[in-house]
Amino acid sequence: MPAFRGFACKLWIISVLITFTLNADDRWNKAMALAQKADRLIQQKRFDEGVAAFVKAEEIYPDGGYYATRLGSLYRDWEDLATAMTYYERALSQGGNNETYTLREHAIALCRARRFSEADTSFNSALRVTTQRQENTDEALYVLGYHAICKRDEGRFAESVALADRGFALKPGTNIFALNEAKLHSEVWLGHEAMVGGRYQEAVDHYSEAEAVGKRSAAHRDWIEKSAEVANLKKIAGARLAAEQSGQKPEYVHRVQVYYLKRGKFDFIAHNGEHIVAEDEITDFQKKRSEFFMRVLQKYVEAMSGGRLTLEFSFKELDTVLTEVKRDFWEGSEVRTPELDSLPDAIAADFCEAASRADTIWIFWAGTGVAKTANGGASNYPCIPYQLYTPLRGYVSFPAGWSSVDAPLGYMHEFFHDVEAMHKFPVTHGFLPQNRGKFPGWRGNGQMDYFLWQFQNSLPGNEPAENSYTNMNYLQRQPNYLTNDLIRENKNAAAQVSPENRKEARRLAVQASDLYWQKRNYRAALTAAESALALFPAQRDALLIASHASHDLKDFQKMQDYTLRLIPLPTEAWVYNRLASVQQWQLKDLSAAIKTYEYMAARFPEYQESFANQGRALMDLDRFDEALAAFDKGRLSTSTVQKPTVAAQSAFWKGFLLGEKRNQPGEALALVEEAIAAGYSDSFVQSYRKKYSGTATVVPKLGAAPQPPKITVPVIPKPRILH
Repeated sequence: MPAFRGFACKLWIISVLITFTLNADDRWNKAMALAQKADRLIQQKRFDEGVAAFVKAEEIYPDGGYYATRLGSLYRDWEDLATAMTYYERALSQGGNNETYTLREHAIALCRARRFSEADTSFNSALRVTTQRQENTDEALYVLGYHAICKRDEGRFAESVALADRGFALKPGTNIFALNEAKLHSEVWLGHEAMVGGRYQEAVDHYSEAEAVGKRSAAHRDWIEKSAEVANLKKIAGARLAAEQSGQKPEYVHRVQVYYLKRGKFDFIAHNGEHIVAEDEITDFQKKRSEFFMRVLQKYVEAMSGGRLTLEFSFKELDTVLTEVKRDFWEGSEVRTPELDSLPDAIAADFCEAASRADTIWIFWAGTGVAKTANGGASNYPCIPYQLYTPLRGYVSFPAGWSSVDAPLGYMHEFFHDVEAMHKFPVTHGFLPQNRGKFPGWRGNGQMDYFLWQFQNSLPGNEPAENSYTNMNYLQRQPNYLTNDLIRENKNAAAQVSPENRKEARRLAVQASDLYWQKRNYRAALTAAESALALFPAQRDALLIASHASHDLKDFQKMQDYTLRLIPLPTEAWVYNRLASVQQWQLKDLSAAIKTYEYMAARFPEYQESFANQGRALMDLDRFDEALAAFDKGRLSTSTVQKPTVAAQSAFWKGFLLGEKRNQPGEALALVEEAIAAGYSDSFVQSYRKKYSGTATVVPKLGAAPQPPKITVPVIPKPRILH
């Protein structure tokens, strides 16, 4: 009997185990069916229903924490880390603390939350479980790969590479995505660090390692060729190494003022009708990373210029809130850039000061949820919002949150738009197939190779200084004309006008400018400009367009009135030269013309186009000595704005003055010959050549003198913001 009882007990235990197993299998099957349903619902974007199905699956089969882990990973991928963590903690308590899957997924979430030391612990536990259970090699590779990605995200790139290399040692040539991702990105990061540190051969080596990984990983091949252009980074690092080995030191500096617009708070309707509400703040991490990327950009520019050109940075955080963006279209999508005029006057004063010492102003803005592109080109920055602007300066606006390893290519892309604007290149994105034909000398592939080619073949020889990287300098091309007195006068004028009227006057002035320059509708342009001036009498751009339009409508008195109102405001020298010409030849007011010429000489001492006409006005007022001095200045002019040149005209009219007013025909003849040799040779000039050489049969009359040359309106540099 005892033996029988023992046997019966064993049968009972076996029966219980079988029943438990059958029940477990049944629960497992039901839970799995619900999980499959949940996956389908989530693929259909029916998220609430999908979550409910997973919750039910977990209730039926909590064993091992599998379904709690699935829920945690859903919320993790939806960036709801707080909810994700509650599910992971529950999964661990359900037995997931002994499961590779739960430990690994929990570690990934900890890494996303930047709880890196806890993530290390969880990854190491997952690897230990995998080893103890002798699970297949791929399980270990997944753990090592995601641990390596976590180290990459922490910024510990050498450790990331070491973990990835452990995986490749376990299974050489593996195509596990996470391992390739970590190794590839971290090698590029290490290449960037080596570039910034001046270790250029080390940079070449790291970029080469990244290239090798990318070539063997089908999932990453497109990224290394197009997004990161790793082969071109290797070429750029090699070029910087060659410059270093040659002993070339930077000869030219392009100065960049970097601003961080600390906060963004937006509420607007997009062009597609979408209501955009977003709030963001630039973090210390984003600032640190962007400063690092700027150093990488500096090395790129040094490499591309053969070591001759470098960038110099000043960094400053502006404790302000950006609330408005400009919206435009680029290739069918809406582009948003910071509306700098919407910032407080104190911020504009900072831009104003920067324009006196910086070639480019680079703005990082808190654009998460708003920004779709970074942008580069050139712009006039507000000194007084909607009123007074700086000369043209380089422009880059970059969302501060864009901080992935391939970001330096974006930095170089936008900086090159800055270069294009400065040098007036005919196209943008010359590296694209549809634009390659405009640069037939370039035979390479990729943006970085295109930029390198342009730096080496186009930029140094661009005007105004042949074969010199000093051309990469807005301060030379667009000298600062803003004085403290001028700024103060404009602040006083703007203080009398409400910000709303300033803004509306600016809008009307922009409308007037478009009507004048683009549509050539001078009457409509004048009407729009005068509407702006009714709101804000000192609106500089409206006054300028009113002056231009009145001139083209031949209302010279009105043109004079509007141009004289520009005197306290900054504008180009040629505008005043045209005013003086109108006063001299149309209004016949020589005294007013002389006054304008004197004003130009004081404000624009380097301007050369006015000397011939100024001398003629002085001569007509019998101020001969002053006229001779003006003609002598004109003879030294190298200007070719007017045809014939100012120098040739000045030579003739000095000769005319000496011959007709001072009775010095010998000296006069030599000067007339000088003018003719320089290209000033119409019938009137030839008649005086004959007169002073004694061969004239008819003495010409002054009334037969040709009209003064037209004032040539130069191409006005305008802001160019490219994407």
